[in-house]
Amino acid sequence: MLVATVALRGGVLASSNPLELNGGSCLAMAGKGCVALAVDRRFGLEGQLVSTEAKRVLKVNGQLLCGFTGLWTDVLTVMQDLSSEVALKSLAEADRPIAPAALAGLLSTLLYSRRGSPWFVEPIVAGLDPRGRPYLCGQDILGAPVEVDDFVVAGTSAQSLYGTCEAFFRPGMEREELFRVASRCLLSALERDCLSGYGAVVHLITEEGIETRELTTRMD
Repeated sequence: MLVATVALRGGVLASSNPLELNGGSCLAMAGKGCVALAVDRRFGLEGQLVSTEAKRVLKVNGQLLCGFTGLWTDVLTVMQDLSSEVALKSLAEADRPIAPAALAGLLSTLLYSRRGSPWFVEPIVAGLDPRGRPYLCGQDILGAPVEVDDFVVAGTSAQSLYGTCEAFFRPGMEREELFRVASRCLLSALERDCLSGYGAVVHLITEEGIETRELTTRMD
């Protein structure tokens, strides 16, 4: 378990937790034959803003995404390594799309292989399985998976996201309702977190493919 301390360094809130150093939050929520994956766009260094163009989502195929939060250098490394592993697996299986559960297993193995010196990332696998059913799986820095059928959260806004998702989520939502609920949950949580925000993106995964919509958030 990571033990974090918080202090003021030069008037800026600072944390010793590597997972919070660059900020960022991620939310995945299941609907009726659809999944929403929502992430913010802030990339910072402790309390200081560096960029509003953070890319936290890896598109695996037309019905499968993987979102990341954590230490930015480790996020980029894991995204690159995971892309390579998926490409090799696709070649071995005659270009058959990888299933969400298989991707979660591949990612878990990748993270656990570095247990001696772990990557400080918290990934979320979100997509539709071959039968068109929502699949959500969150993992910690050692790759321990948690599969759920409602929602999963990660990042610096995790505590607030749990509260908003518990309040607004309901089973069997259609895609538009799912988009509205996921957006409301993320925006409400970002209002309470200075290490996340500065724009957000919601990816809707359906049988037709992936639709991406941008959200406007507080910019201060």
